[in-house]
Amino acid sequence: MIEVKNLNKIYSSFSGDVKVLSDINFKINDAELTIIEGVSGSGKSTLLSIMAGLEKPTSGEVVIDNDSIAKLPDIHISRLRASTIGMVFQNFNLIENLSSLDNVLTPLIALKTPLKEAKYLAENALKVANIEHQKNQVVSKLSGGEKQRVAIARAIVANPTLLLCDEPTANLDYKNSKIFLELITKLSKKGITIVIATHDPIFKELELNYSLIMIKSGQILSKEQING
Repeated sequence: MIEVKNLNKIYSSFSGDVKVLSDINFKINDAELTIIEGVSGSGKSTLLSIMAGLEKPTSGEVVIDNDSIAKLPDIHISRLRASTIGMVFQNFNLIENLSSLDNVLTPLIALKTPLKEAKYLAENALKVANIEHQKNQVVSKLSGGEKQRVAIARAIVANPTLLLCDEPTANLDYKNSKIFLELITKLSKKGITIVIATHDPIFKELELNYSLIMIKSGQILSKEQING
C-alpha cells in the first residue's frame, strides 16, 4: 500500500538549513493500522503531510499503490488525494459557518459527484462517525468532540483507501478521545489503511493489532508490531 524510501526534508531559512526528516524508510501494508509516535517537533506531522502530498520531500519518495507521489504534478496529487486519501487534521480545518452536512459534502464537489448521490454519501459518512444528529448544525456551534467526528466524516466520505490522522486527539478530552478510538477501531475493521501521528498515550488503549513507529528528531528509532 505505502512505501517511504530514503525520505529527507530540509527547511531553509536565513539562519540556515534545518533537517526535519532524515533517511526515513518503512512500509505499510494494505488495511494496516500504523501509529507514528513522537514528541512535538519530532517530525511526525511533516512526515504525514508529505505522505498526503501536501508537501514535497527534499529527497526520497513516497509510493502509494505503485505511484511515487513526490514526482507527480500537483494536479495529479490533488486528484489522488480527493479519491484515495482522507485526512483528519489536529485543528479540524472545517468551514465554521457551514453546517456539518455541507462540510462533509465539500470533498465530493471536487469529485463532481451528482448532488443526490453526494448527499446520500455525506449523510452515511455522518452516520458512521456518529454525528448524523448534528448534520444541519452550523459547525461553529459544535463541541470539539463533535467537530472531530464531522472531520472524520469528511475524511471518509469519498471512501478512501488511506486515512491519515495528524494529532487527532490533541484538542479532545478523555471521553471524546475514547470515542475517537472507537471510530478508528470501526474503520480499521472495514479494511481502511490508517496512519495516525500522535504523542497521546491513549492510543495504547486500542484493542487492535497495530504497527508502532517511533520517531525522534526526524529519525525512525524503531518499528514493532503491537498486539491489542
